[in-house]
Amino acid sequence: MNNQIIIFIDSFKPKNQLQFDSISKLQYKSYWFVTDENNSHYAHCEILNKNLFSRIIQIINYINKERKNIHHVEIYPGGRLSFIYSFICLFFNLKILCAERGDILYFKKKNEGGYNILFRISMYITYKTAKMIWYREPYMEEKLKKITKKKLFFLHNSVRVHPIKPNTKKYDFLWANRVITDRRADWFIDNLKNKEFAESKNIIIGLLKNDSQDSKQEEYLIKNKPNNIEFHNYINPVEFYSQSKFFVLPSTIVFANNALLEAMSYGVVPLISNTESSYLIVQNGINGFIFDHNKHSFLEAMSKAKNLSDFEYSTLSNNAIQTIKDHFSEEYYLESLNKMYALI
Repeated sequence: MNNQIIIFIDSFKPKNQLQFDSISKLQYKSYWFVTDENNSHYAHCEILNKNLFSRIIQIINYINKERKNIHHVEIYPGGRLSFIYSFICLFFNLKILCAERGDILYFKKKNEGGYNILFRISMYITYKTAKMIWYREPYMEEKLKKITKKKLFFLHNSVRVHPIKPNTKKYDFLWANRVITDRRADWFIDNLKNKEFAESKNIIIGLLKNDSQDSKQEEYLIKNKPNNIEFHNYINPVEFYSQSKFFVLPSTIVFANNALLEAMSYGVVPLISNTESSYLIVQNGINGFIFDHNKHSFLEAMSKAKNLSDFEYSTLSNNAIQTIKDHFSEEYYLESLNKMYALI
């Protein structure tokens, strides 16, 4: 019975647990090839060998042994060796599902802020060899159609809803995403210098340190850090959701950001930029705040949020949780995943 799904991914993160569990519920078995052993104990993970030749042999041996049981293989195009995985799957006549999670943004020349040419060639091969492409954000559809005519399937991120535990809020505004240029953490820092927020307590979780692509953004944050904010490296933010009142995301791309959905599932009230499809998650003044994508509008939204009464905050918080239950739930994800796998 071909009920096994092989997934190539850099590391198994807590957010991948939902897919792992959903695959099991659908009577499939998943086997994850990862390069980072962190969290690998959560799933059936095998750490890929660092040596390229040894890695290829490792993959071939496994596939050759299990080929009759394999339903399909999922490959993330952003991996630098994704084209090799694609060629191996083609050799064994396995169906490939390309799992696009955002690398399409960098499918452009390096001098335009994209990946180098070898990386783009690898991505192109993965797109072209796939039977179908799974994309998570609405903006990806148009970009993918310019590259390939392969079948596309839209399945956005979803999260579990968590029971809310009574907790004194330690932080006012929480930033829980990688600090990259398009997300304008510099606006957040600048706005917190406003005297209105002098007594507030805030936190950024998402510094990358060694990411040269966005080093200038981090340098700015460190140089201009006000006293009312803490900085942390990019870590799992779950423990901070119940401690925070508001989640901020002044970004050019917002829809179904995983940290945004997680925060809302804990009742954290979101403040997000009014960009493509943002309205599908947040309704201004009902379950959060949407602001025009500029620093001043962001400041105005922060001020409105800061001055909410307890009753107003509680209403928005409960509505944020309900939004996740209605549109971004585990049940929706399970049903959609089943439909997608049936099309492979």
